Amino acid sequence: MEAIGEKDTPFSQALVASMVEYRTAGAMKKDVKHKYRACFRVLCFAIPFALAGNVLAGNSKSLGLRNKLRHIQYLREGLSNRHREASELTENLKARMAKFKSEIGSERKRSGVKTFEAALRNPRIDYNIKLIQQILAYISRLDDKISYLKTGKDELEFLSAQADDSLRIFGTLNDMEIDELLDQLNQTSRKYQPEAKKLIIIMENCTRIPAENIWNGFVKGKQESPEK
Repeated sequence: MEAIGEKDTPFSQALVASMVEYRTAGAMKKDVKHKYRACFRVLCFAIPFALAGNVLAGNSKSLGLRNKLRHIQYLREGLSNRHREASELTENLKARMAKFKSEIGSERKRSGVKTFEAALRNPRIDYNIKLIQQILAYISRLDDKISYLKTGKDELEFLSAQADDSLRIFGTLNDMEIDELLDQLNQTSRKYQPEAKKLIIIMENCTRIPAENIWNGFVKGKQESPEK
């Protein structure tokens, strides 16, 4: 009797072939399942990070906008301080001008000066008139600066309120809206940044009231500054 396995019959060969095919198919199915599971694990791991990246990017822009709003508040406070300084300086100059006018009136009575030509020959009256010319020119520039600073405060306040209201009402803004607001705030802050740090008054090309106009104000008995 022949030992089993010593001679292959057609049946045994077919049986062995079918077993090999079954094992191979099973291994392939296991390999595919393993790959699908691996891909699923990768997606489950990557998707939260991708979403978190978008959230972080949005939060970063919102944070940038809030930081800019704090900077705008600092600028508004600076403009308010410069506005107050300009107003106080204007009042001080007006007080000094009133003193010079009083001196002119006293000297006019004392010396009997009645004409503009005579006033120019009087050192005290001539000097005080020139001082009043300078003060009026400076006050004129201060008035322009006060108006400019007020416009700056109002403009910054409007943009700040617009951005703040948008963040409060909607919670967050899309990237395009944030970029537009940041661009407006950056342009405006650059415009008023120098003014917030220091009161700047430029006297170049400043037109002074003619000395004769100032004198005529005294002749007519006007104590207020003459009209331009």
